[in-house]
Amino acid sequence: MIATIGRHRAGMFGVLLMVVVATIAVLAPVLAPGGPEAGVLRDRLLPPVFAGGSWDHPLGTDRAGRDLLVRIVWGSRTTLWIAIAATVGGGLVGIVAGVVAGWYGRWVDLILGRLADIQQAIPFVILAMAVVAVVGPSLLNLILVLGLASWLFTYRVVRGDMLAARERPWVEAARALGIGDRRILWRQVLPNVLPSIVVVLTLFVPQTILFSAGLSFLGLGVPPPTPEWGRMIADGADYLRTEWWLTLMPSLALIVTVLGITLVGDWVRDLGDPLLRLLRSAAPATDEMGKTDA
Repeated sequence: MIATIGRHRAGMFGVLLMVVVATIAVLAPVLAPGGPEAGVLRDRLLPPVFAGGSWDHPLGTDRAGRDLLVRIVWGSRTTLWIAIAATVGGGLVGIVAGVVAGWYGRWVDLILGRLADIQQAIPFVILAMAVVAVVGPSLLNLILVLGLASWLFTYRVVRGDMLAARERPWVEAARALGIGDRRILWRQVLPNVLPSIVVVLTLFVPQTILFSAGLSFLGLGVPPPTPEWGRMIADGADYLRTEWWLTLMPSLALIVTVLGITLVGDWVRDLGDPLLRLLRSAAPATDEMGKTDA
């Protein structure tokens, strides 16, 4: 296991990126004590320091004279909170639905399966626009909309694992010994399904971040003045040719965060797949044999 971790340099790089982003989000009140709304109008639309700006505003300022670096730091809190809350909330719903549908089946599986098919047939953006149009844009509503999208992926994985697990010999043996379904699920089945759940949730977090930014860009996400990277990108879109840093800086923050989580998700997937671990461990030996033969 330790050797696998050491060889997965991309995964370690992703962990490093996520530690940095998470630390910035947690320490935002310390790193930027003035808050994201503090600004001076005479300092509006200042360029970054590498484009002739001042070190007082390293990444420049926006139309209201607010420091862009400060808003990106505070926006990391909003972005990560939305991604984690929506993924965990939707994941819990998907786990419960998948366990019930896959383990007990029958009419419950039929109803949940049809609901999942109906939701999958509707494009997510259209579904999100319809929901937000009814309930209104807000941070909580955005989390609920994204959670509504994320439960489906977890449900499919958990349901498939449940269908496979309930037919295994050790489950039949446990039932023959008089062990109840609840104990079998908690003690034997769910621990075996947990790695798949972790992989799915980890890989869905970057999608949730992109969905959140996309909805905010369209005006369906977090309303102002709360700093959010998608909203910041949308606010700078009209100034892209002249004040390009208004869009570039939050876009880079979004790219780095999504890249870090994606690399971590790939790493977690590899750790949970024995075949991939075997292939990775055999690859260096194969290369060395090829060099020796040459």
